[in-house]
Amino acid sequence: MANNNKDYSKNIKEMMDENPLLKQGAFFGFYLIFFFIIILLLRTSYQSSSKKVDIKKTGYDYDFTLTKILNENYHFSFHETNNDITTIYEGDWLDKEISYKKSGSISTEYYFDGTQMYQKDANTLLWNKIPESPSFYNIVKPRILDKIIRQANYISKTEYISSNQKSYIYQINNKKLSRIMDTDKSNQTTTEQETNEEQEENLLNIIQVNLNDNKISNIELDLTNYYKMINNTPTNYKLVLSYSKYGEIKELVGPFATN
Repeated sequence: MANNNKDYSKNIKEMMDENPLLKQGAFFGFYLIFFFIIILLLRTSYQSSSKKVDIKKTGYDYDFTLTKILNENYHFSFHETNNDITTIYEGDWLDKEISYKKSGSISTEYYFDGTQMYQKDANTLLWNKIPESPSFYNIVKPRILDKIIRQANYISKTEYISSNQKSYIYQINNKKLSRIMDTDKSNQTTTEQETNEEQEENLLNIIQVNLNDNKISNIELDLTNYYKMINNTPTNYKLVLSYSKYGEIKELVGPFATN
């Protein structure tokens, strides 16, 4: 058997020596197959690893979703800090309606039907129409909030060994945020608009999603750079959004009397 193998190898060698084209073809054929296998392995490995990174690292749609918030049925507590003054808004959200109290020396009750805002007079207990929507409304509208987090860039993830808590941090620049918010810049001069457009990509806003047992405990938004841009004044603006009682809100009672 050993002699047969030697004879076979010898015959192959002699054939290669006698036919240079055959020898050259075998040489290139070997390396073609070799490099094809290497490229195939690298491509498979890259697709597999990038898929894992995209899903697992960013957290959204893997560790958490905003599905329950998007359903627009929950109790909320929003802490708004504007230039170091913190105001708390607590109430219920059902579809497009919002009923809530605003903190202060005397808490004020509000009702928003999605279009018109009402304020309850603490003395007469009558509801009066007022022109503005809640200051936080455009940020916390579920579909807007969902867009902000989806279009933000993932920065980091923190897992706490002693508990089931996790935190995901994202960044979104003013340019993306302005597009999502459809920011009105008509109050700015042309020079201010041009300056802001140059800075928008570098001015970043921070979003932190905090989880407990893979459920959202709260969402923190530091939108200081965005509000500095639209207000043209030094601003420190933060929101902490907490949610509970998903799907338990049956009805909101609107104003009984208006002026």
